[in-house]
Amino acid sequence: MSTEGSVEQAVRQALGRGCILLTPGKGYPPRNQKSFAVTAVGNTSVRVDRLTSEIRFDVLEYAVSGIRDAGGEVPIGGKQDWADDGTLERFLQDARGNNTRTSTYVAPILVESGIAEYVPAPRAKRIRLLPPYTPVQPPHAAADYPRPPAPTAKPAQASQSMPVSKPTRIPAKPRIGAGPIEQAVRQALGSGCILRTPGRGYPPRNQESFEVIDVSDTGVKVNKLGQEIHFEVLEYAVTGIRDVGGAVPIGGKQGWADSGTLERFLQDARGNNTRTSTYVAPILVACGIAEYVPAPGAKWIVLTSPFAEPSVLSAAAPYGEPAGPAIADQIADLRRLPDGWRNGEGVAFNPSYLDWMADACRRLYPSHAPVPVVCPTTYGLVSLEWSLPAAEVSLEIDPETHQGELVWANARNASSGEIAIDMAGSNGWASLADCLARFNGAAR
Repeated sequence: MSTEGSVEQAVRQALGRGCILLTPGKGYPPRNQKSFAVTAVGNTSVRVDRLTSEIRFDVLEYAVSGIRDAGGEVPIGGKQDWADDGTLERFLQDARGNNTRTSTYVAPILVESGIAEYVPAPRAKRIRLLPPYTPVQPPHAAADYPRPPAPTAKPAQASQSMPVSKPTRIPAKPRIGAGPIEQAVRQALGSGCILRTPGRGYPPRNQESFEVIDVSDTGVKVNKLGQEIHFEVLEYAVTGIRDVGGAVPIGGKQGWADSGTLERFLQDARGNNTRTSTYVAPILVACGIAEYVPAPGAKWIVLTSPFAEPSVLSAAAPYGEPAGPAIADQIADLRRLPDGWRNGEGVAFNPSYLDWMADACRRLYPSHAPVPVVCPTTYGLVSLEWSLPAAEVSLEIDPETHQGELVWANARNASSGEIAIDMAGSNGWASLADCLARFNGAAR
């Protein structure tokens, strides 16, 4: 199947004048990212404010063909290896016929356009092509493809002006008893993360960048708002979106107080009319809780799985109430999983086992213990998992003997271990709470 011209089509559908993109940064999660803006999408190229030379569509087509024929995944190329063979930067150089470094700006364009995705890596950044741009035939040398014609005029050198460096991303720490929305935010965001407002229309235009300055025990602080975005407000808003069908308008200058919008749910939760949806929507999208719905007019967001499911939001115990009943309800929901529930793998859960687990959690789970995440396993056991400051902890209970195996790992000192606990009675659940308290206390 040919993808002739499809790269240009994808870019035109996704980008427009005023779109704000982020450079790949370093490491994973990314740090030291810098923002840049698309200034024009012309007949033959894309222009961005950090390059004086244009990024031509035929160069993008050539680079994508080269990546595909190299197996579909290549390093982007950085300061030390930007001219190495088999990198995105090398394909771009070969296509242009000069060594102006542009991969830092081309990679975000490919990712934003749905052509490629970043591959998480601790050091060198890589990108991987997405369907339908993935390899469809045995790899062969990218040089077999005809190169685009060289420009008649010598391209200007890249601008020396660079954006102000952003602070290193400091990941947010897990918090005991955090609900699913708070957990997702803490996993995805931290001090120094740069996000983009939704902008207008589709492709988006007139976007603005803003920065997360702190993820505290109670919420998220961003540099464009004078108040904190509380986690309980986010939980309320997501629950409201789910209850009206899972998709709502974000709310803009003309309709920010209308019923059934994200902005209205946020106002109702806070009890005031300070407008925050412009910043909350990107937070929900960046954390994988929601995604934008392409629309020429008002911007919409739709909840993603599993946040569109009532059982996921019920995983968090209501404020001030015991966690056991909420955990039990989530375990009971596993009855719905059939054989092959995970891509053809995974057995259906024994109803008697789920009944015992749910009843034990409802009656015996200690009210002062951290709230776990309930995770089904493909071999028919329920895994209760905690992400604590001092360790990652999981518990599986044998359905016949009710013996629990508590497994823990501390990434800071590369230590790990297992603890056997008899979970048949209240003493075992009290021992579990003591173990979790020790893991939590070790961080202090």
